[in-house]
Amino acid sequence: MHLTIDASNIKDEGGGLTHLSQLIKYYKNIDNTKITLFSSKRTLNKISNYDYLTKKNINSIVISNFFLRFVWQILSFNKKKLNKSDILIVLGGIYFGNFKPTVVLCQNLLPFSKNQYSKYSFLNKIKLSLQSYLYTKSFNKSSGVVYITDSSRKIIIKNKFKINTKYKIIMHGNDFKKEKIKKIKKFDEKNSFKLLYVSRFQPYKNHFILLDCFNELLELGYNLKLILVFSEDNYLLKKIKNELNFKKNKNNIIIKNNLNQQELSNEYFNADCFVYPSDCETFGMPLVEAASHSLPIACTDYNVFREILDNSGDYFNLEDKNHIKKTIIKFYEDIDYLTYKSNLVYKKSKEYNWEKSMKKYHHYICEIIYNEKK
Repeated sequence: MHLTIDASNIKDEGGGLTHLSQLIKYYKNIDNTKITLFSSKRTLNKISNYDYLTKKNINSIVISNFFLRFVWQILSFNKKKLNKSDILIVLGGIYFGNFKPTVVLCQNLLPFSKNQYSKYSFLNKIKLSLQSYLYTKSFNKSSGVVYITDSSRKIIIKNKFKINTKYKIIMHGNDFKKEKIKKIKKFDEKNSFKLLYVSRFQPYKNHFILLDCFNELLELGYNLKLILVFSEDNYLLKKIKNELNFKKNKNNIIIKNNLNQQELSNEYFNADCFVYPSDCETFGMPLVEAASHSLPIACTDYNVFREILDNSGDYFNLEDKNHIKKTIIKFYEDIDYLTYKSNLVYKKSKEYNWEKSMKKYHHYICEIIYNEKK
């Protein structure tokens, strides 16, 4: 079996890279497999080398421009050039070439979430609207679509995007393993309660709502620290840093970036509560990572998150700051409840396994190849 993977949209960090790495790694034990992987040089360097894997570098100019990438993809992935491939897997979700069969992955819910458009500039609104059109057409043109959660699929349908292609729900796995027992401690004037938020800085991540609630809790006398971990520098991060300069409690907020896996694991382990006020996700990888470190979770009451965490998470109404604060205070003041939730999320995290996820992925790929040849 020969797989061609278009990973032109995958950055050299984050959940997309982890998913790609695990997909390629799975085929180590599958005989007679060949994989040709197309991506940026930086991403390819992060992928382990295997005898069955051939890496193809995409020009950085093409990678950085959506329209150039779109044209390059059509020219590169056609019947003539992929005549030895059994299937094309498009991790970016958009493909309009003539090769069959193709599987596309739905990893970007933002273009389908019109309620988020108001948070972006006029040009970005146009881009999101165009992306939603292209995704819809591409999904319907493909041989199959992989959704990471059923809730994200239902959000697309609810927003009146008609997707008629066969699909499969394949959740992500978990790359972290619990190595130490987390100690739950009481919080007072000497021991600060550490809140952790691991996320990109984007409007739908709602950092400013969290910052407002955090500062109000400090003013009420709660001894808190907020650690914000991110992986890239952008305009919103600069805006947050500028706002912190005018906050009297700015020393209670710590910003960290570009952490390796061990450093990130330490942040999860040393925190007391994970907060996740995002409201537009296909999955939410940090939730599973936090759960695998027995870290109690307070997050937006969002169907995708309930599908992932079920009753192990604590959910707040994002539009009600008092509710957000009460959710955090519950953890702060009730040590028994904090301990109970710590054990519950860790138990839930065991359900997420990359080996099982990639096995489902492989079976779905084989099914599509078989159906195409019938």
